Amino acid sequence: MLILNVEGSKAALIAQQYLRSKGHVHFVSVKPPTITHNRYAKGVIQSNRKPEQSPLPSSLNGQGQIIGVGDTGIDTNHCFFYDTQDINRFDEMDQSDPKKNKHRKIKAYWNFMDNKDSEGGHGTHVSATATGDSIDNNNIKSYNALANKAKIAFLDAGCDTDSCKCPKGTDCECNFKPNGICPKKIGVVYLPNKLSQGYFPFFKQEGAHISSASWGTGFYHDFSFGYSSQTKDIDEYVWDNPDFLPIFAAGNSGGVFGYASLTSESESKNSIAVGATRSTLNSFKTSIDFINFDLIAAKIKVELLSVYCVPQEHSPIGHFVPTNQWPSLCENAKTFKKEDCCAKGNQQKNATMCGTQEFIPFKKIGFRCCKECIEWEMDNIKDRYTPNNMASFSARGPTIDGRIKPDVVAVGDQIVSAKANPNSVACSKDDLFKDVMTSHEGTSMATPVVASAAAIVRQFFVDGHYPLTVNKVDLANKIEPSAALVKAMIIHSGTAIDGFIHLNSIKDWFPIGKPKDGKHFKFELQTPYFRGFGSVSLDKVLSGQENEEKNRLYLPNPKEDVVIKQNEVHSYCIHAISFKSDFKITLTWTDPPSSPSARMNLVNDLDLIVVSPSGKVYYGNGKSSVIGYERESPDSQNNVEQIAFTGGEEPGYYHVIVRGTDIPQPIYKGKSQRYALVMTGDIRKSRFSSNCKPFTVGLIPQVNHYFRLTIIFGVLCLLLIPALIATSLYFFIMYRRILSNKGYRYDPSLNTKDSAAALLGSNEKENDSDDEIELDETPDQYVQF
Repeated sequence: MLILNVEGSKAALIAQQYLRSKGHVHFVSVKPPTITHNRYAKGVIQSNRKPEQSPLPSSLNGQGQIIGVGDTGIDTNHCFFYDTQDINRFDEMDQSDPKKNKHRKIKAYWNFMDNKDSEGGHGTHVSATATGDSIDNNNIKSYNALANKAKIAFLDAGCDTDSCKCPKGTDCECNFKPNGICPKKIGVVYLPNKLSQGYFPFFKQEGAHISSASWGTGFYHDFSFGYSSQTKDIDEYVWDNPDFLPIFAAGNSGGVFGYASLTSESESKNSIAVGATRSTLNSFKTSIDFINFDLIAAKIKVELLSVYCVPQEHSPIGHFVPTNQWPSLCENAKTFKKEDCCAKGNQQKNATMCGTQEFIPFKKIGFRCCKECIEWEMDNIKDRYTPNNMASFSARGPTIDGRIKPDVVAVGDQIVSAKANPNSVACSKDDLFKDVMTSHEGTSMATPVVASAAAIVRQFFVDGHYPLTVNKVDLANKIEPSAALVKAMIIHSGTAIDGFIHLNSIKDWFPIGKPKDGKHFKFELQTPYFRGFGSVSLDKVLSGQENEEKNRLYLPNPKEDVVIKQNEVHSYCIHAISFKSDFKITLTWTDPPSSPSARMNLVNDLDLIVVSPSGKVYYGNGKSSVIGYERESPDSQNNVEQIAFTGGEEPGYYHVIVRGTDIPQPIYKGKSQRYALVMTGDIRKSRFSSNCKPFTVGLIPQVNHYFRLTIIFGVLCLLLIPALIATSLYFFIMYRRILSNKGYRYDPSLNTKDSAAALLGSNEKENDSDDEIELDETPDQYVQF
């Protein structure tokens, strides 16, 4: 691999196009800057019922787990992280320092760029959402993280000082800057050039098996989207370290770019990509005091200038506005400010109109930047403030090669968490709420929520809860789960998001999926590319004693992932006793890395197939799943497949099949292909496989179709061939019979004269004359048939 340093996005684009034109260049990728993209969040993730209800015991709190986070920095004096006994900030990455294991929250702190966070910094906020645990300040204890007893291994990649350099012996982006210095830049992180060499290994050596990354490279001058060299690097690290699970923010470009707006990192096959839903009404009401309305108004002003201060015929909304009003709208856009958000004079407030009405046809600007309008909406249109709605900014799939992403979604719109204060010296119980807490939005906020949930799942296995319940532990049952198993559990916990999303393209709310009220719209959203496999809800997989019978968790091979080979078929006969809860099956596997230039990025193809008691066949990610595709054949794109029966199905014995459909040999780096399989429901494993309907896995519908055609044509051939033979014999006999009579015969071996003599039937001596027979004369001896 060759890395070139080019100054400026325009020069980078020219260099990219030039290199691509060369036949010997395999792949060219432009690396743009890597940018950063919870009281109520915790409850929503624990249970998709009400945030205040917690179905999980307090002992499942992340104890013993470590989450790796790389971001702009941590305010270690914040009450979520502060340790009264040990305030070592771990400025040096010294593995022999015993104090690292004594700090109550921070396992290790690598000052990769520096050792601080900016005012209200991104890193402090997301780290608190992942592992925050307040001491001394009871005002914020209710905002502790889901995995509040987990520790954090932190890599400080933000430059909040005048200049930053790569650590000695580490290759990072600063090496390509003038004088090897990265400039101070808020919201940008400077990471190692290869995550598999300078980033993930740091977390792994500190004992972390989960990493949370609220940053990414995506739509920046149309560069670096899709399965890039960075994406391949992520997949390769997980392939080499199958117990390490990276979790990435999907990105915040969904509202602008629509479909296929994911960051490069979130397109990796072996990570979890996280989208964002809206938060709870209570979270929004708390957050409104933190909203920077000046910043929002500034963004709206840019939008207004882009549509009104251009020739009317070139504007996307020009046809809505009378020609004589166009110039004044541009002038109003130029002077637009926060105070203009709310309507002047008699303000109208209803679902379709609030705030300023000066900008035709936009009637809802107030719902974005007028506090009074937002408060009115919270009180009167409450169904817009629920985690059942998607956040408009959340990046959307599919990946460039058509895979389903994001994998899951979690609350990420207006999340209240820690506010960094560079001038703070210690945690104080007298700190005011507004001074130590703030609200942010983005998939950046949703990602640590899922990472915290993943830490709970991992603790569930490591502490020995399975195959018991969340309320029982047996250390003899300890399991060191693979990344594929933790990923399967998180995805398996997903519940369908079927509310609404605000689409910027139509400036209005639009239903996700089919409307519940039966209304018909001109188009329907591709919901899997918005919500993936649904919103994380841990009670769907970590059942308590009270609902063990109706929602039993079953793992066919819990101790280690199952090895599968080419064309191998693994069968599991499962007895579905009832459908008091969904019967769901999720298959995941860690896939080898793909070439960034490949048209399809799935390398090893496994398939999930289920045969019902009546013999009906279901395929992974088909109609009977959260994905909901009409599918008549197995999925050949994704390394996650799911089938779910949500009711109305027949109790009985279900044949669950995993097939190694296409596993090229030799497998990458000589390893074995393994998979993780998770099932839940009112189910039991059958003692006798004969109870399940047999199924010939190879005969998928298309094959069955052509197989039937083959049989039909084969039978026709058996019937027609004798008839054709008989017919041929008849014609041959007739041919011989005709030849037995004297008639015209042609012998190509004869010359012209001999031919003529033969045609005349002459027995006379050959005439040496060169005279030719006149063609218009009929010889006397010319015999006609």
